[in-house]
Amino acid sequence: MFCRRTLQLVDRKGAGRNGLIMSENDLNLESITFFKRIPSRVWLILGVAVYMYVFCLTYRELVAPTFEFWGLSFNQIPIRYTLSSWFFGMLPALWIAEKINKPSDLFCIILYLLIYIPPLFVMYHTTIPELSPDEVQMLNIYLLIGMVFVSIVPRLPNFNFRRMPVTPQIFIAFLTFFSIGLVVYLVATLGRYAHFTLDFVEVYDVRAAVGEAASAGGSAFASYATNWLSGFVFPLCFAIGIQCRKRWLVATGILAPLFLYTLTAMKSTLFTPLYMLLIYLLLRYKRERFTLNFTVGYIVILSVGIVLNNWISGDAAIAYSALVHVRIFSIPAQLIAQYYDFFNNNPVTYLSHVKGFNLLNEYPYSTDLSHMLGDYYYGSPELGSNAGFWAADGLSGFGSIGIIYLSIVCGGILWLLDSLAVEFDERFMALLCSYLVIVFSCVSLFTTILSGGLVFVFLALICWPETGGLCTVLKVKSGTDIWGH
Repeated sequence: MFCRRTLQLVDRKGAGRNGLIMSENDLNLESITFFKRIPSRVWLILGVAVYMYVFCLTYRELVAPTFEFWGLSFNQIPIRYTLSSWFFGMLPALWIAEKINKPSDLFCIILYLLIYIPPLFVMYHTTIPELSPDEVQMLNIYLLIGMVFVSIVPRLPNFNFRRMPVTPQIFIAFLTFFSIGLVVYLVATLGRYAHFTLDFVEVYDVRAAVGEAASAGGSAFASYATNWLSGFVFPLCFAIGIQCRKRWLVATGILAPLFLYTLTAMKSTLFTPLYMLLIYLLLRYKRERFTLNFTVGYIVILSVGIVLNNWISGDAAIAYSALVHVRIFSIPAQLIAQYYDFFNNNPVTYLSHVKGFNLLNEYPYSTDLSHMLGDYYYGSPELGSNAGFWAADGLSGFGSIGIIYLSIVCGGILWLLDSLAVEFDERFMALLCSYLVIVFSCVSLFTTILSGGLVFVFLALICWPETGGLCTVLKVKSGTDIWGH
């Protein structure tokens, strides 16, 4: 389609001295057409650049002045290190998926924006621990290589796995009894501690009481039950409800996590409905620019902190920065530096911190990794320093080279997920995995698989009904559906 010319020569009375007329409508059309001609990949690269700038700005202006006591400081470093961080940060924007074509794309997008980019900058400034610029630069190179493997391995041709479908009745019956059983167990175990609060200081006291109650029962199953409901059951209800136009299932997927929050005081469950709704909206509207819109969403979230700090200030601004800028964006980056520093000076685990692998190698420490690092760096044995798989599995298991090892393993698992999901609508799969990507970003890869509920997603895809019932409704690739197509 060609746009109309904005400058026209006319030969009629009253056209002006030179007969030159500029049409405002034509000018607007020309401007719009110009922007549409810019490739979407260029817009994504520009969006990532703005995101990186806003992150660095908010870290320097909001995080470092207030949270320096936590080791999140700001130091002047030579310009060459800053430029290298920008180069490493921008590079994956050249190949990262622009939209969700398969489940692994969502995991890679979150990994890129939330786990990969922030440490490229934060690790130069953290004082707990304090690393040399050369150490950080070398660690950033390992992260770049890891990012390449995680995003490239799932692009291998999908493997045609042999599925074992069950009847819709059996599938629904199992899902129903499984869900009810987990909920009944949690109510019986933790019901007396049910308490809803939006005070994120008080919530830690509630969570401590819940942890003591679970320990008193002599079992850690309450943690598994919570994660299986949050990571598999509730997102599955939401995804089925959206795809099948079942409002009661959509309501279950949104409201059930809030009920679970009253029992467990886990903040991740509280924000799960918002995250699922956000992904749904991004998938339904302007789906072809999902990654760009997701990046813009992060820019807005970070920018809100600047607005609050300049216009409101006080406790509200500090609380927002503590939750968003520190907890979500900065601490996961700092933890990579802490895991690197600790296991650069202490024995690595060779994955003996993972159940099953400890049968092959003896675990060299007396406490779990999370609480051991919390005690080591902050003198608090109760503090849990949960980190993503690059730190919790890669650095702790093998040192710096472990980032590459675990990236290959992670890429293989995402490739398996893509292969099992090849017959399913990619938007349905993105909703199903909406909570898992949160878990994926902040815990061990093996925790995501078992405790997080990814294993149940695998089983569900393997056993999904072949014909009739759920299968007929969910395997929709064309025609009119809930997505507006």
